[in-house]
Amino acid sequence: MASKAAYRRLSKEYIEIKRNPPPYIIAKPLESNILEWHFCLYGPQGTVYEYGEYHGKLRFPSDYPFKPPSIQMFTPSGKCLKYSSKK
Repeated sequence: MASKAAYRRLSKEYIEIKRNPPPYIIAKPLESNILEWHFCLYGPQGTVYEYGEYHGKLRFPSDYPFKPPSIQMFTPSGKCLKYSSKK
């Protein structure tokens, strides 16, 4: 369970991400647990990562922001190609 400080901080960060989304990234907490976020990184055009989608998870400790989150990638090593126009 998140501490009050962690809940406030993560809520504020999620609001800021929705208000001003960073390029090539989507991140969202689980509705049932603000301490677990899933994200998807998209490869920018004109890079070797173009067409790549990378899914992962952030797990925040209950005393966040005083301790860092852990990161787990679900996409296997290498690119996870959604589609490609280079056929």
